[in-house]
Amino acid sequence: MSKSAIRAFRRLVLPLAAILIVAACWWKLSSPDVNVFARGVSSTRNLAPTFALYDQNSRLLKLDAYLHRHDIILVFYDAEDGVDGSAAFDTLLANRDLLTSRRVITIGVSTVLPQDNRKAVGEDFPFILLTDLQAGQPDSACSRWGCVSAVTPDEKATVLPRVFHIDRAGTVAWREDAPAAETDLAGTLERIRTSI
Repeated sequence: MSKSAIRAFRRLVLPLAAILIVAACWWKLSSPDVNVFARGVSSTRNLAPTFALYDQNSRLLKLDAYLHRHDIILVFYDAEDGVDGSAAFDTLLANRDLLTSRRVITIGVSTVLPQDNRKAVGEDFPFILLTDLQAGQPDSACSRWGCVSAVTPDEKATVLPRVFHIDRAGTVAWREDAPAAETDLAGTLERIRTSI
């Protein structure tokens, strides 16, 4: 190959690579990610709704602090049942080694006051527990995630037990106008176990 042919080839490589990269980016952005659930209903993934709530140590925690850095298991649980009455927390505690090795952040949300959470679980509880005192209000964390019972002005909101998986891209499965809860926590943990 002559020197002039090599120079011509080099001048073409960079523009062609740029065109391929732009085309790949356009294709990825225009093709929504589809996740198929156990029931066979397809769902797109959207960015997870963010919130800032107080944890069991009365420190303000922002969900944004963990997005795009970790997988997150987000558990909404009923205050009456508490952590002890949550089947999801039983499963997650049984898989604590997996969650730790994969650096998965596990967060629980309910209307339980921080000091009551602290008393209920003690110092060694491995997960973060957050308090949503505004549950039932339109902009509350529970409402934005579709995890609150319908309330009238004289009723107290009840948090509906649900589990969500936020991936490292900061997205969560979505249906209609709210995040879609995981229907198979064991399957979700298996996907985390086998992910690269």
